[in-house]
Amino acid sequence: MAAQLALAGPGADAAAIFDVAYAPLPFLSWLPNLLVAVWLIRRRGLPSYRIVAQPVAA
Repeated sequence: MAAQLALAGPGADAAAIFDVAYAPLPFLSWLPNLLVAVWLIRRRGLPSYRIVAQPVAA
């Protein structure tokens, strides 16, 4: 938000810039945690969930 205020100039609306900066935060807050979790699972060789086709009994 500070970078947007600095680039927007002296007459910028701080509330509008805050709204634009706040919008992606719910998505960006869990995405790094998910990436770290996937990296740890792959690095340690832990089992992951896989969908395996099961034979259908006729």
